[in-house]
Amino acid sequence: MDSSFATFFATLGYCGKLSACDVARAVTLKLEMPRHDSMLDRFQAGKMILQSSITGERQERLHLSHTLTSTCQRALQVSWKSVSAAINQSEIISNGPYYLFTCARAIDEDMLDSRHFLYNTTSFMLSAFASMRKGRTAKPLIAMFPLNGESAGWLVVTE
Repeated sequence: MDSSFATFFATLGYCGKLSACDVARAVTLKLEMPRHDSMLDRFQAGKMILQSSITGERQERLHLSHTLTSTCQRALQVSWKSVSAAINQSEIISNGPYYLFTCARAIDEDMLDSRHFLYNTTSFMLSAFASMRKGRTAKPLIAMFPLNGESAGWLVVTE
């Protein structure tokens, strides 16, 4: 086990190992996305994911694996594409006491509504940017993501 990242695994029948970190990520994303669902529906979906990770009934495990592969995988792919584009195209600039990243592409509004997604993307981006040269971890990264649809022209700003 790596001392910087600790988790535990549960084995549910013959379905394989399930990481506590993956379950927490799935519950967080279900609570935050999609915004067009009511808060009660999102809470019930998150509760169902948590219960299925503990009880391990067959139907609930299928729902859990579907959630992990659809929602979480989509969020991680969007995050990975944003970070790799920012690093490859040198979109992160030093601006005095902080680094600044402005995303040129619009990202799904569902993803931008998720604080968990924004936090993971910006921390992954800063880690990738800092690993390229020594001394880049001293400044914070401020990221700006453009909205699309009805909110076009507005930005989501996060640190």
